[in-house]
Amino acid sequence: RQVYSYLRYTDKQKLLVVVNFSPDKTYKPTLRLPQPLLQRLGLDPNVFYTYTDLLSQAPTTENPTVTLAPQSAYIFEIKPKQ
Repeated sequence: RQVYSYLRYTDKQKLLVVVNFSPDKTYKPTLRLPQPLLQRLGLDPNVFYTYTDLLSQAPTTENPTVTLAPQSAYIFEIKPKQ
């Protein structure tokens, strides 16, 4: 109930936003984008994608794993792997 995630997207940019609203609990949610959602975003389910956290200097990853500290957030930009 304290973790909220959503997607924002245009033809040029796809963002996955994950937020922890808890004032005192840390969460480690599993992030998965189901195939129907990938299709709706215009993403090919047969292609590998990278996730870049726009709020930190963390390296780009192929598997977005997050540890959400209390009242923290991640904003991942999703792009095809080059």
